Amino acid sequence: MLKALIFDFDGLILDTEMPFYESWREVFGSFGQELHLAEWVSLVGRGAFIEAHTPCHLLEERLGTNLDHEAIRRTRRIHFSELMERSKPYPGVESLLRRAKESRTPVGLASSSSREWVVGYLDSLQLTSYFDVVRCGTEAGEVKPAPDLYVSVLKGLVVQADEAIALEDSSIGIAAAKAAGVFCVAVPNSVTLHTCLDAADHRVASLDEVSLESLARLLG
Repeated sequence: MLKALIFDFDGLILDTEMPFYESWREVFGSFGQELHLAEWVSLVGRGAFIEAHTPCHLLEERLGTNLDHEAIRRTRRIHFSELMERSKPYPGVESLLRRAKESRTPVGLASSSSREWVVGYLDSLQLTSYFDVVRCGTEAGEVKPAPDLYVSVLKGLVVQADEAIALEDSSIGIAAAKAAGVFCVAVPNSVTLHTCLDAADHRVASLDEVSLESLARLLG
């Protein structure tokens, strides 16, 4: 029986991945470098806490010199904010959340991004009230692909792993859900569409294609 849903955030609820990539691609271009989508995909889902894998470090390796990380990030954030000004949730997100609330199905969120980042966007999109448990960044231990965030969300929702379904857009997120023993549905976005998501138990093109009932049938 389906007793809970667990959402990822970046690239699943809101398209932050492509604007994030585009804003960093502009930074690389200003230094005469190209940031290929394939390179960016290797960073997707790891969160902002893996300092050795930041785009700034990648750019430094390319140029063979030290850079002012804070100045670069300030410039990048300005462009990112411009790209995100009119952003809306992906199709199907709000309707699925609404249906879960109506049926009193608990909903959790597990994201490697910081709480400030995640809750800030949830508040601005007026989605915060749909989530019963939110775990972000290193709050529960290791970020994805470690299962810690999922284990913590399951505990907070008071459900077993085989009673929940995870919704993820990246291979790293899928690995985290599966490591926690949670059935995982892959919902790729324009960035992760070109990656291998075969570890997921099921795949859909959009959350617009699913309902709470169809997800329950998958688990059954």
